[in-house]
Parts: sequence; C-alpha cells; structure tokens
Amino acid sequence: MVNAYRTTLNQGVTAYSKIMRHILQHPPPQNAFILHCTAGKDRTGMFCALILSLCGVPDEIVSEEYALTQLGNASWIDSLVQAIVTQTGSSEEDARWMTGARKESMQAALEMLKNEFGGAEGYFTKSCGFSSEEVNQVKELLTIKS
Repeated sequence: MVNAYRTTLNQGVTAYSKIMRHILQHPPPQNAFILHCTAGKDRTGMFCALILSLCGVPDEIVSEEYALTQLGNASWIDSLVQAIVTQTGSSEEDARWMTGARKESMQAALEMLKNEFGGAEGYFTKSCGFSSEEVNQVKELLTIKS
C-alpha cells in the first residue's frame, strides 16, 4: 500500500492543490466542505491523512481513523472485491488486500510521507507549491485553539 500511496501523492498534486485552494478561498467556519470517493480510503484517505497530519494530529490517531474505513465499507466490501476480481483478474485475496484499510498501511504511508516528502507540510510546500504562510493559514482555519 505504501507504493500505492506514494503514487497517489505524486499523481494527486493537482487535485490536492485544488482542495487546499478551496479551503483558503472559502474558509471555515462560514463555509463547509465535504470529501468523498468510492471507497474513501485511497485518494480521500490520503488527503484526510495529510490534513490531519498538517494540523498536528499524531500518526497513531490518523492511522486509527483511517482504519475506521474498514468498518464503514464492511456492508459492501464483498461486492467491491468481486468487481475487482472480475475487472482485473486479481485473486480474491489480492482484491481483499487492495480494499482493506489497515492501520499498519497508513502508519507505513505516513512514515513514507515524512521520509520522502518532508511530512504533510513539506508535501504541500514542495510538491504542491504552497507558501509556508498559506500552509499555516490552512492549519489555523482547520484547528481550534484550546
């Protein structure tokens, strides 16, 4: 899954940048936004992990939140697995691995994010081209001071 999430980060620069721009141009709490996708674990899951990490949420909690996707997808996972087997010729075991949302997978992806991209902040500044000021503004918009 780490290789898949590395690819997601590399190919997702344009989409992730658009979402970040949207947050900056339509700031909460006056505006709201929702993220969604088919299974909610790959592109959306990685973006949510980026945002949570950016906002200072510990990796352990980010990984636990990601793993909740497994529960959310439980009612339709068999259909998704069968679709993958039919469309790709993958084994059922491989299809179940691809559709899974394991805590360990996200922990490894977050480690890769730190090592290869400089963490979430490094990803948004170096890969997506945001300034440190813009990244800090997003952090301020999405966190509550206690």
